[in-house]
Amino acid sequence: LDAPNPPAAARLRYAHSVWFPPGALLRKELGEQLIALGMVGAALELFEEIELWDSLIVCLTLLGKKQQAATTIRRRLAVDPDDAKLWCALGDALDEEEHFRKALEVSGGKSSRAHRSLARRAAAREDWARAAEHWTA
Repeated sequence: LDAPNPPAAARLRYAHSVWFPPGALLRKELGEQLIALGMVGAALELFEEIELWDSLIVCLTLLGKKQQAATTIRRRLAVDPDDAKLWCALGDALDEEEHFRKALEVSGGKSSRAHRSLARRAAAREDWARAAEHWTA
């Protein structure tokens, strides 16, 4: 192994001792870096290819394709209707409070994202009692 170009048989012995992240994890990191660089369209294609739905929804929202994001979220909800995070994402995409309430329902009242969103919306309409109720929940 000290030679500049050791034979493959010598290198192969150590191939499994080196940790190398799975391809999907590397692609996820690449997608996150693409978003950080502002290349959201390229990240969208990458996330769609590796079926990373949460990140795909974020990309669609960043691109202003809220209806397409809502369609994707509904497809995911058909698979897992008890995912509070998806219900909140649908509420954000469609700008409807009922989806945040559904998120609270499926999470047993434990979804902090749903409480935060409902509190902000209540504060925007100056319903301070309802806002305080959600902030303290």
